[in-house]
Amino acid sequence: MDAMIGEQLSLALYEGIEFYKPKNIYMNQLNIMDDRQIYSDITLSSYVANDIIGIKKRQLEILDNEKQMLLIELEELKRG
Repeated sequence: MDAMIGEQLSLALYEGIEFYKPKNIYMNQLNIMDDRQIYSDITLSSYVANDIIGIKKRQLEILDNEKQMLLIELEELKRG
């Protein structure tokens, strides 16, 4: 701890020195890509539409909208 606080140890000596010498190890690689669709009958939108959590979320949103409409209607009825 004393060495860290005191000025005995200075990292300024290492300021211009590279930590490691970079080496490009990925040169001349083949560009391999497969464009085939594994699940051609399923799209992201159809998956999301049938997702259980998404269905519950939409149901809760519908119920919340109905609740808000009822609260507004109650307020209007209170006012006369």
